[in-house]
Amino acid sequence: MPVPPDLAALDVRLPAPRRERSYRASAVLVAVGMVALPLLYLGLLAALAAAVVWYAIYGPELIGGLRVGFATLFAYLSPLFVGAVALLFLVKPLFARRARQGEPVVLQPADEPALFSFVDRLATAVGAPAPREIRVDVQANASASFRRGLWSMAGDDLVLTIGLPLADALTVRQFAGVLAHEFGHFTQGAGMRLTYLVETISRWFERVVYERDAWDDWLAESLATTRTMYGGIALRLASAAVSLGRWVLRGLMTLGRRMSRSLLRQMEFDADGYEVRVAGVDAFRATSERLVTLGLAHGSALGEVERLHREGRVPDDLPAFVAASDADLPDELRDLVLDDVRRARTGPLDTHPSLADRVASAARVGGAGLALSEAPARSLFADFAATSRRATAAFYAAVFGADVARLTVVDTADAVAEQAADRGAFLALGRVLHGVSVLPQAVPEPVDPGPVSVAALDGAAGAVRALAEPAREAAEAWGAGLYGLRQQRAAKALLRARVGFDPAAYDLGEATHAAVEARREAHQADVDAHRPALDAFDAAVVRHVGLALAIAGDVSDDRWLAALHAVHNADADLRAMGDDLAVAEALLAEYQRTPSAEHAV
Repeated sequence: MPVPPDLAALDVRLPAPRRERSYRASAVLVAVGMVALPLLYLGLLAALAAAVVWYAIYGPELIGGLRVGFATLFAYLSPLFVGAVALLFLVKPLFARRARQGEPVVLQPADEPALFSFVDRLATAVGAPAPREIRVDVQANASASFRRGLWSMAGDDLVLTIGLPLADALTVRQFAGVLAHEFGHFTQGAGMRLTYLVETISRWFERVVYERDAWDDWLAESLATTRTMYGGIALRLASAAVSLGRWVLRGLMTLGRRMSRSLLRQMEFDADGYEVRVAGVDAFRATSERLVTLGLAHGSALGEVERLHREGRVPDDLPAFVAASDADLPDELRDLVLDDVRRARTGPLDTHPSLADRVASAARVGGAGLALSEAPARSLFADFAATSRRATAAFYAAVFGADVARLTVVDTADAVAEQAADRGAFLALGRVLHGVSVLPQAVPEPVDPGPVSVAALDGAAGAVRALAEPAREAAEAWGAGLYGLRQQRAAKALLRARVGFDPAAYDLGEATHAAVEARREAHQADVDAHRPALDAFDAAVVRHVGLALAIAGDVSDDRWLAALHAVHNADADLRAMGDDLAVAEALLAEYQRTPSAEHAV
């Protein structure tokens, strides 16, 4: 039986990228540093525990000269309480339950012979161990990892995870390049194990620093509700000790990130070399940009799935849903996002190099790659649609849990058609409103359209067009005024929470209640000044739509106006929610910047 062309092209042994001595030396240094960080953490815990025990034993001697009484008892017990609480809060994340993981969708060689043969030959071509297991999911990416975590680090017990939206969007050549990149990580041996170690330790520190649970709620509630002076002092000291401990650990976490990021970027460059040797420089550049826009479509599709989930229904094929979202992305949005990504530069804490740096590195490797097909990568799967539905069901089970039982799974084609209808209605609304993107805060009462005729309709349309340009300008200024009001509401919340902040970030000269009120009044005046132009435009739109519907004969009463009222009411509710969200984001940002400001939350 002849070997398919794509498989025959993989019957080669590609040279491995050259790894500098500095790469190996930095790997050793990072390994030593990352192991030292949790040891420092454990040392901090041991020192704190020893201090609590020491004080429990020798504390009475330290305060023995004080007169016996409640104050003396408090002086002895409060340090014990503060130390014990701080120790508990620093230890508890290590014993907390891990997030529930869904069951992976594992492919079998008997069901996917072409894919497994392709993967095995590609692994051999790049000199990497073949994965023991191939999994699929609904992410727009691929990844290489240890199949059983730490238990697999001793050997080549590796797993390749393929995101089906990725396979659906790429050609065989591009897909082979992405898999070669992952196999490049397989060849890194100690480097891949070090990466796993770095990620594990980083997640460990993140849990200690950021994770909050019922104990944190208890401390905050106790601090807010205590009515005794001594209780308030003890709880404030405990809260300060917890914040100080987390601040120290955040410093260790940041140090670990700074130590490891440079090596992680070098490992990405190294894996990119394998991708270029397989797919070629041109395909590498095209694939890198394709992944950017695919990620954008993936996020958009998941947002729509969440909306459908709230309605009790979900599409049965998420990769197909992502493909439809990708096809509908406006070219202007693609160009805008890609321009930003192309201009981006690598930061010191980035785990991956910037697109510009990766493309430049790929150009230095050079080459046209192997003679691989430009056919869709999904053709490597025996039944791509069925596999996609399996992965979609697994995703829903992992994300929605028991709630998945109440969901109605709908045909993806129907969900896509509904999206298209909604999009058409939105575009039609844009044409009616002539690009005025901000709705006024009130809808006028029904306007008598007068004699119903085509001439009257043309006159109403002309009135809307005449008012559109002033309304667009008013809408822009009105929206800016609303944004300013939102900023001042957030600033007022920060002042009430007694949290320091940069007044310039909120368009203030100084962080005082008087300054906030003055800016609020100025923004409110801007909003009020532009309301008349918007209301006049709105009245013209009401008359135009009323005439059009009367001529069409589709609506014989005021139901359409009631619907317009409902839209405006919903818009007002959304603005109120946006105001609340802005306040919450401001408070959370200050808390993340200054952990001691826990009262802000």
